[in-house]
Amino acid sequence: MDRLSDEILGEIFLWCIPIGNGSRTTIDQCPQDAPLVLLLVCRRWKSEAKSNPRLWTSIALHVPRRPGPLRTPPTSSPEYAPYIAAWAEWWHRVRDVARGLRVWIKRSCTLPLDVYVDNTGREPVPITPEQDTNNNTILVCLYGPLLKEEYRWRSLHASVDYESLLWGFLFRREPEDTPGGLYPLIEDVKLDIGMKSEFNDQELEYPRVDSGLSTVICRSPTVRSVHTGSTPLRILDLPFILPFWGNITNIGFIEAAPEEVVQIFKTCPLLQKCKLVCPDIDLEDEVDVVVIHSKTIVMSYLSEAYFQDYTSFRMNQISVRVEAPYLKHLGLANTMCDHAPWRRCNTELYEIVLECAETLESLGLDHVCMTKVHLLTYFEKLKGLKKLRLDYSRVGEDGGDDDDWYEGGMFDGEILQAMTSTTTMQEEEGSGYAGSDCKDEHQTSDVSETANTFLPNLREFVCITTGSKQGSTFDEEDILRFIQSRRPPSTSANCPSWLLCAVFYCKAFGTEEWQEKMCEEVDLAEILKAGGVNVEGLEAKGMFLRVAPQSHDTARGEPLSNMGDYFLGYEDDENSYADEVEEQDEFGVVVCGNEDKDEGHREFYYY
Repeated sequence: MDRLSDEILGEIFLWCIPIGNGSRTTIDQCPQDAPLVLLLVCRRWKSEAKSNPRLWTSIALHVPRRPGPLRTPPTSSPEYAPYIAAWAEWWHRVRDVARGLRVWIKRSCTLPLDVYVDNTGREPVPITPEQDTNNNTILVCLYGPLLKEEYRWRSLHASVDYESLLWGFLFRREPEDTPGGLYPLIEDVKLDIGMKSEFNDQELEYPRVDSGLSTVICRSPTVRSVHTGSTPLRILDLPFILPFWGNITNIGFIEAAPEEVVQIFKTCPLLQKCKLVCPDIDLEDEVDVVVIHSKTIVMSYLSEAYFQDYTSFRMNQISVRVEAPYLKHLGLANTMCDHAPWRRCNTELYEIVLECAETLESLGLDHVCMTKVHLLTYFEKLKGLKKLRLDYSRVGEDGGDDDDWYEGGMFDGEILQAMTSTTTMQEEEGSGYAGSDCKDEHQTSDVSETANTFLPNLREFVCITTGSKQGSTFDEEDILRFIQSRRPPSTSANCPSWLLCAVFYCKAFGTEEWQEKMCEEVDLAEILKAGGVNVEGLEAKGMFLRVAPQSHDTARGEPLSNMGDYFLGYEDDENSYADEVEEQDEFGVVVCGNEDKDEGHREFYYY
């Protein structure tokens, strides 16, 4: 190492420190300590590290955590002493961090900066105007050195409390307040917004950006990505910002009405990924979709899209005008609807699924409004789908019996059997899992390859339907038969359509001992392996809420026929459920159910 030139040694340092690769998503992933380690090795390394500005372009600012509040009001002045001492120590820590921050910025010279800031639960909350002024003075000393270099920011990853001082610095200033203009180098903005902070005294479901004030950081023409983590952000002056987003490729969790989504697609032709959430719109206020015979907007680069709380009706308002010919990954979620079967949101197909069926590789359906007929229609079209996730794990919006309409019953044993290959190589060789001594009447032994009617290329399947008390109950052997039918007969077989992952969190019929184990974790791969099925590379597991076979018909009730294809659930006997009971299963999961005193059985579901 001593014989290496300074240039080569500097390059080695850069290869040892991941800088500016865009893969980090949180402040903890920033290599803020890595350059400091190089300073401790030897004098030469220290000199080279200090003189190499590229080692100092990633800056992580952890605001020192403030002292906790007094639990009880002090009765005398001496009792204030520890509290005052804690604040004095905090103030010294802030000054030390600010001093180190200035040195770090100086060593980076004039290179673009990747900034990581964390102030969640760390800024002091002012109680009086005097304290507010003092706190601002202290924090300006901390944030000031970094804010002066805003014109050099290339990326900003911030964990910030809503309405805190840092939030105001980032989102409450006019363009003329920034020394370098509209962030001339900023490309990537990621925000993790803390809504449960002490600064926010309003019950806001989503943080909303005031019109004309807080979007200066998003108005740079160089911005490529704007992402707000798990908290949707409502930008009230979005139409004003969109002209600056001509080069943007990633939009994450922005709240936008259907017409605003269309405008986003229209002004962002290079968009590759988007994650959008629909604001609260009454279904009665929805307008009919205007039929357009040709797509007016073509998103040629869009490959991944996630839409939350858009009903099929609202989603069709978007898809009727937008075409995504190369969309590969699609997520649809609707957790704000009670999914009542007579609601309009349940009567239409999601046209985007059908239009992109040939290109979709993964699909996630999270409490999406649909019927069993809709699901079968999707499965018939999705020939190239590799990943499927069905998540119907929650109860109704209000948690009551009247609102628990979306039972998840649209995915049941009948559809699971339809997804099971009618002819398999496993049957040809006579192998099968333990206990499967009967064959389907459509299965034959003279075909040497799989013939899957639905989803022939499925590689990963996740089914979560435990949250609803009236969700479908599966036969465990049907689940095993489904997995077996999509597995190769031997380790030498190599086919891109073999199933690699299968996860079932659902209700399943139990045995005579079902009451002893209400919630049971099952290693499906081990069961299949014991039956001679090839499980190499297979991840298969289940979490079953056991239901007694003799009580299944009583628990589910008789299907209602007057609702046609749009009905999702079952009619309960008014006398079948007497008292609500709550228990904690052996895995520590709180389950709640109804106890039938007449029949002597109980059926449980997850909260």
